[in-house]
Amino acid sequence: MATAREKAQEKIRKAQEAILEARQELRELDRRDERFGPEPGVDHVIRFNRRFAHCRTSYTYAAIHAPNGFWYLTGTEKPERLSWEHLKGFIGDSGFEIAAAWNPRPSQREVTWG
Repeated sequence: MATAREKAQEKIRKAQEAILEARQELRELDRRDERFGPEPGVDHVIRFNRRFAHCRTSYTYAAIHAPNGFWYLTGTEKPERLSWEHLKGFIGDSGFEIAAAWNPRPSQREVTWG
């Protein structure tokens, strides 16, 4: 049976491990922030390729930044909607391109007839 001192030392060891893991996570987030830059504005589109661990095929995705603040992706193997932080994680180390804001054709309600 562990003594009070041994239990305290074990708590310290676990806390130190947690601190090291948190530092590693912060370094990864800093690296992502530097790589991706600030979040593109609403209606911007990002195109990227992603390879999944379970297959060799690379899939091309497009993500659009919606007015509700979330990013929505094309494709079937994807999350429903993503925050900017989660999208950066989903893209990972894949190459990506950011297109200028998408300008959809106006809806019929917006068309003025002569």
